[in-house]
Amino acid sequence: MFAILGVTLTILFLNVEGKGPFDLRQDPRYSPAPLEPGLVEGDFKLTEKQKVNQKLYGNVYGPVGRSASGRESERWPGAIIPYVFDCSVANLPSAIEATKKAIAIWEKNTCIRFVERTNEKNYLEFFRSGGCWASFIGYQNRKTQISIGDGCDYEHVMVHELGHVIGFWHEQSRPDRDNYIEIVWDNVIDSMKYNFDKVVDGAVDSVGEPYDYASIMHYPFNAFSKDWNKDTIIPKRPLNGKRPYIALTQSDARQANIMYKCPAVIKKRNEDLQRLQRSPVIPAMNDDSCVDDQIHCPVWAKDGGCVTSANPLLQVCRKSCGNCGPCVDQHPTCKPWAADGHCYKNPGYMWKHCKVSCFVCTPGPSPTTPPTRPPRPTTEKTTKPTQPPTKPTEPVTTRPTVNPPVKPKYRGIKCTDRDTRCPGWASKGRCGTDAWVYKNCLLSCKRTDLCDTEQPRPSGSCSQPFGLGWDRTLLDSAFQASSSFQPGASWTASASNARLYMRDDHDNKRIGCWCAAYGQTENQWLQVDLGQVKYVSAVATQGRDRYFEHVETYELSFSQDGSVFKNYKENGSVKLFTGNCDHVTPVINKLAQPVRARFVRFHPKQHYAGMCMRTEVYGCNV
Repeated sequence: MFAILGVTLTILFLNVEGKGPFDLRQDPRYSPAPLEPGLVEGDFKLTEKQKVNQKLYGNVYGPVGRSASGRESERWPGAIIPYVFDCSVANLPSAIEATKKAIAIWEKNTCIRFVERTNEKNYLEFFRSGGCWASFIGYQNRKTQISIGDGCDYEHVMVHELGHVIGFWHEQSRPDRDNYIEIVWDNVIDSMKYNFDKVVDGAVDSVGEPYDYASIMHYPFNAFSKDWNKDTIIPKRPLNGKRPYIALTQSDARQANIMYKCPAVIKKRNEDLQRLQRSPVIPAMNDDSCVDDQIHCPVWAKDGGCVTSANPLLQVCRKSCGNCGPCVDQHPTCKPWAADGHCYKNPGYMWKHCKVSCFVCTPGPSPTTPPTRPPRPTTEKTTKPTQPPTKPTEPVTTRPTVNPPVKPKYRGIKCTDRDTRCPGWASKGRCGTDAWVYKNCLLSCKRTDLCDTEQPRPSGSCSQPFGLGWDRTLLDSAFQASSSFQPGASWTASASNARLYMRDDHDNKRIGCWCAAYGQTENQWLQVDLGQVKYVSAVATQGRDRYFEHVETYELSFSQDGSVFKNYKENGSVKLFTGNCDHVTPVINKLAQPVRARFVRFHPKQHYAGMCMRTEVYGCNV
């Protein structure tokens, strides 16, 4: 019997929806999903050098192949992986939550630590694209990416993708896999058969671990199946209840710990901390430079060292411990407390709130001779006129977020149920057992914290929405565009779909946005007829519903007759508006002065993956 690490009920009931990258079925309720080209085995890419080696030698590592999990150059230095959430996912709660849970699972079971990036050149970026995939296997001395596409925001999916970044290939690609599984080629989608190729002997190394049917890195048994009810992988040995692609296993964790030489890594971290605790620390010159003085600071902070080893981490790891800010004493009795030895008795409080007296920093120019630290107490006094608090008022247990995204006031998803049966499903408890209900019955499942109960509006009196989105009072005939995207299966991204909060409409095959025709990027425009001349004071935009395409910058032009359009200018120059950085968050842009117009044209300039928009126009009657 095997032990599964980190399994949660959330994974179990959402696993049906969280299919990950190995199920290519298209949900008929949604418009066709964009697919990422160039993926290997369904969810990762090769470097250019690896592609050449694979073509020439049948081995990504060249004629002298050595294992992916045995190549020291593909280990993240110090078992530390700096990461950042790109703005395309920063405001997507489910993506952030799934990723952080997955990170916690790897950290709980290995010495690998994920720390938020500051200025590292080589780091991991989470972003939104088509599907769930990692750009590279292991460390490649460059930026690595993980795509959190539609349907990828599940814990087990992200544990798997992080496994690739750590250095894992797929379990069923092992050279010895034919001893353990049989591939049912007749059940595999013809165009996907290459995903079941074995890696040549010597190109992977499982560091002595036996074949693991339950590995998080193993394909589901029905991966890439023509019929999802028919398996493409059949085990040759008893499973004893094991199922793949559910959770990190003990075998997965052991391999990672061997790959990264975790006993030695942990020993060095502890020895460096102990050495630091024994060493005298020279006060900082001033408080302007909020930096860490030790390479291990992010890891020590993440492991709780800012509390358990406040002396000296609150000084030498000021950035990671969140101990930056003014170089001042925050209490009038800091000096007597320091003289009484409390800088060492109670560093968790004193080194945060009595920085000057405890010499965490030195205001102004650094003295020629470093000042003497407050004395370490030799005996405990029985009485004291005053006592500082015994615990920090705001204990620091984890590394603070680096430039955290501001929680948007508006999520960009209207609080509605997408099916009339939602109330009944919710009453039967399906919000907790059916992933589709959980995600699409927002009102009945009481998920109003993730959706909007009112539409966004700019400030000011002349700021009425003109009915493009939300209540959709403006007729479809009021919209025109230079071109429109038609991906097939009768779906269309026509101009009349360019409505703020528009969602995929399966019954009418309307994609939740307007998109310019595929390949058309020059001189594209979207036009809205307000019906009569009005004052226009602001506009709002979103990207495509569900997926990721959006317009990053655009210009505006206005007309009163629909024939002669004038570019909108500010300070004598055509104004380039900043649009969206993700596909969902509404972005409002106000005009410097209201413009009299009946016709409004959006002219997309820069775009992400596709020139797609949802819009609203604001103003008032003339």
